[in-house]
Amino acid sequence: MRKESFNKGVLAAARVACAIALVGSATACRSTDKVPTDSMASVIDDTQGQDSGDTGATDTGPTDTGPTDALAECREQVAEVFAEAAPAPSQDDLDCCQDIAEYYDSVDLAGLEEWQERNGCCEALDWQGSLACTPWGPPCPPKMRGAA
Repeated sequence: MRKESFNKGVLAAARVACAIALVGSATACRSTDKVPTDSMASVIDDTQGQDSGDTGATDTGPTDTGPTDALAECREQVAEVFAEAAPAPSQDDLDCCQDIAEYYDSVDLAGLEEWQERNGCCEALDWQGSLACTPWGPPCPPKMRGAA
């Protein structure tokens, strides 16, 4: 294959990929369907059967979707273990790491950059078991030989 035809092929593939990304993102933003979330469903269930003689104020319940107390305890436990120079996590520590990783999976990885023990935990979990413990990107290709 000649270098010129290879470059044209790569350029054409890049244009197609860019066009698909633009069209795909434009149609995804146009969705007008409103799907109730779990927190909305609980609010709907809580308000059913109430008197209609309210003053108009309704209790929407807790809206905080932050970590639970058990998860906070796991975070503290993991922070202590991985603060050591040569951490030796127990099975309980690994379970906490898995719980924390699954929490980030459940919130679509929001706030993942704040998880300071991620590298230690995910290394101990062999980078398996959750999206939060997926190493970035595919493996790097081998170095290209220098032009002669």
